[in-house]
Amino acid sequence: MADMKSKWIWVYELADGEPVNGLPKSAALEPFDSKEDAEAWLTKYWRDLLANGVDQVELFEGQTSVYQMSLHPLNA
Repeated sequence: MADMKSKWIWVYELADGEPVNGLPKSAALEPFDSKEDAEAWLTKYWRDLLANGVDQVELFEGQTSVYQMSLHPLNA
């Protein structure tokens, strides 16, 4: 039986929820094997994404949205 384990992907968005056009080179385009791997990657690259026009990200497990998160610091 094939492994049916879902993959984890980030979707890169503007503040209004629209997709970002022209993603920065640091944007991960390949899916992650686990939520932990996806979140560890974001911890490393969120500042670069924000500096290059990404306002928020949304994490998906397969086709299911898990959560959406702003990359802007709360005190900004």
